[in-house]
Amino acid sequence: MHCLEVGSADLKRRPEPPAVRALRGADRIETYARQECSEASIERARNSGTALGRHPTFSEREKKLRVIQSLEKGTSVSDVARAFGTSRQTILGIRAAHSS
Repeated sequence: MHCLEVGSADLKRRPEPPAVRALRGADRIETYARQECSEASIERARNSGTALGRHPTFSEREKKLRVIQSLEKGTSVSDVARAFGTSRQTILGIRAAHSS
């Protein structure tokens, strides 16, 4: 690497300036604190019985059964998703849960 300001000095072997080391340390501390905060929030949600993740598109058992029936009739996953106004991934998840 060649820096116009420094000249032909070997920048790879030069030690990191103290200010850069301090910034890297502050970044690591911030990352750690953010991670701890997230983990604590998830733990509080679990302890209170709150469901984590996205809300299910199809919570009603009847709708899930109609999806399975449509798939068993030979309707494609894309067509079933369009008919029920949801994503292909939701239909694939319902199919996978039904087959296992």
